[in-house]
Amino acid sequence: MENEERINVLRKLVRSHLTQPQNMKRINDLLKDTTINESKIADQFIGEIKQDIKSMKKESLLKVVDKPSSGSRHLQVKINHGCAFLDLYSSDTAFLEVSIFFLNKQVRSQTIPFLNEPKFGDIFYFCLDEHEKLVNLEKLSDKLLITAVKIDGSARTLLGCCSIDWRKALLTPRGVSLNEELSSPKCDGGISVGVLNVTLSILPEVKSIPTVKSLDSIRQSEKRKKYRLRLCVDTTA
Repeated sequence: MENEERINVLRKLVRSHLTQPQNMKRINDLLKDTTINESKIADQFIGEIKQDIKSMKKESLLKVVDKPSSGSRHLQVKINHGCAFLDLYSSDTAFLEVSIFFLNKQVRSQTIPFLNEPKFGDIFYFCLDEHEKLVNLEKLSDKLLITAVKIDGSARTLLGCCSIDWRKALLTPRGVSLNEELSSPKCDGGISVGVLNVTLSILPEVKSIPTVKSLDSIRQSEKRKKYRLRLCVDTTA
């Protein structure tokens, strides 16, 4: 990360904290004291921030959401980083959060400063055991729904979303890395608001790996069923 980018991130974090009403009043009261040495405050403040950052780094290295229980099969979803996030959504007080919905479960990433190339590193686990008992995993057609939300003060704005066929992870035992485009829900044309890099893995690995051909065949069968169902609904309406 370049120095200018570091400064921008720091500026966003500090400004977001300082602009909270209770903090702003306290700061104004303190600044009325003319005996305060501003240079000393700055030096002390930077030193404290560095210590906080070191602590945050240690915590982030240990951060794993929903640590999987041993003996169970899980889909591991890692949100790595983003790119090409539109600058028009950015501001000095804006933050970014990603949510994932899969198998009736919703999880959220850490909240980070809104940058053109945001870095996450969050890991989530979704248990597949119950579904594996009922059907072959390659027939589990539920998709990962991913949304990106902009947070600015108390306002939360849905920026974009995408859906991923999780079964792509079945084709690659060691996991698959995907670049998924987030489309704005406000536009019919699906304008891209950014790209999210996600890694999907099955833990532990499945013994029987489906072929691309067999998975495509299952998907085509699912599309035909949906089409027939839509026809039935239209004829009875």
